[in-house]
Amino acid sequence: MREPFPKIIEAMRDTKIPVLSVDAPSSWNIETGPPDSGPGKGFHPDALISLTAPKPLVKWFKGRHFLGGR
Repeated sequence: MREPFPKIIEAMRDTKIPVLSVDAPSSWNIETGPPDSGPGKGFHPDALISLTAPKPLVKWFKGRHFLGGR
């Protein structure tokens, strides 16, 4: 991950303000979910808004999940 994104992901991970992710949380892998290391380790947004259909990473998501669509 190139600068300035590691610092932004860490700030979202450490904030007390609710964070919403659209389609997939930043730094998460679509197939394997949250990273085991790096700046995204421990980043779990408060809510996920899936577009049209949830991705496989939803298995690891623990917050509120909203499903968009037509």
